[in-house]
Amino acid sequence: MECQLVLDQIKQLQQEGFTEEMIRQLLPKLEEVAVLKEEERKELKHRMEQLVPEVAATSRTVVQPTEAESNFYRMYSGFGGALMEILNQNNQALLEKMDERISNRILKEMNFLFRERENLEEDRYRKLDRTIRECQVSRQRISLEEERKKHFWRK
Repeated sequence: MECQLVLDQIKQLQQEGFTEEMIRQLLPKLEEVAVLKEEERKELKHRMEQLVPEVAATSRTVVQPTEAESNFYRMYSGFGGALMEILNQNNQALLEKMDERISNRILKEMNFLFRERENLEEDRYRKLDRTIRECQVSRQRISLEEERKKHFWRK
């Protein structure tokens, strides 16, 4: 509640014509100022304006931007929008390139793995073929030896 009271007091001083700078100077003694009568606050305001006339004058006037400044801000905001659009387009292009590169890498890796797998299968079949041929050759030898033994023992 105390914050709300302080805010109400500040609003009241603003409505009576106190500038932000004056209110800042009065903040430490805001409660004492709030209990003053309306004429006393007007007197206080008048004294503060006399003590710091340049602050009072500058705080009351609103500085309008010149036409050049206004054009600069319009150009700057337009430039910011254009820059954001360019950055978004650039990001999109980078994403597309990255997707393409990643896809190409994955395809190359898959091709390499398929070739490696085919080579391993080919080696396996070669070994199997060699083993089968060795078995055939050993059977032929055994059968030839048995034939010789039959012929040798018959005589």
